Amino acid sequence: MSHKVYLGGHYVNGTAYWTSPLPLTASMTATGTDAFIALPRLLGGDNYLNSSNIYVVYKDITANPPVIYYSKTAEATNTTTGGAFSVLVSDDQTTNAEKTYFPLKVWASNFTYGIAVAFNNQTSENTYKYQILNFLNGTTTPTDSGLSYTGLTTDGGAVYAGAWMLSTGYTFISD
Repeated sequence: MSHKVYLGGHYVNGTAYWTSPLPLTASMTATGTDAFIALPRLLGGDNYLNSSNIYVVYKDITANPPVIYYSKTAEATNTTTGGAFSVLVSDDQTTNAEKTYFPLKVWASNFTYGIAVAFNNQTSENTYKYQILNFLNGTTTPTDSGLSYTGLTTDGGAVYAGAWMLSTGYTFISD
């Protein structure tokens, strides 16, 4: 089973950026007999005012362990196809404390951009720490956003994240 992702865009005057929708990838493929692409997140550019690239992020929940993939594509009117997908991060179910990741958003300011990922970390038998990690400026190494809380169940964690530019950097929010 495969899924195709297309992107359209318009200038401020309403004229189409591409003459037809841009296929961002040949396909996103999940493995397994009941293949399922979970949490698709199309998402954004690498600059709030003038992006050079577009990012697509999704999680394949049928992989063992589940994996978050990302794709980077040049944002240009002559772009005809999307970039290949690469692994961003995988769940860790091999230890006694399970670690699970969920893609939230691609966000951008004028100087920094990131892929926000919810991180659910089981710290003891019944305790979970819910954090938001950011993969900043094209890195595949996560940075802690500083937003987190601790809970006693597996229910919880962020469902949304976003950011916007300030003259000195960016503001980051989560829900």
